[in-house]
Amino acid sequence: MKVEKAIQYYKERLIRKAKKNGLWENFGQEEIGILEEIYSKHKYKDDGVWDKIEAFDNWCMNCDLGVLKNE
Repeated sequence: MKVEKAIQYYKERLIRKAKKNGLWENFGQEEIGILEEIYSKHKYKDDGVWDKIEAFDNWCMNCDLGVLKNE
């Protein structure tokens, strides 16, 4: 699975769960861990994969319910 599709899948899943249950501590960190494990070989490559995972991690850390209403 391409990293973009994987991130989109996890993002949509997190949004659905957050809209239903609200945000929680360590929001998205399980999903980030999965992505980092799957794409670990890209950590030191300059192919942009790790940058996309870090951007998703940043989105998770800065997400709030106001943002989710627009998603």
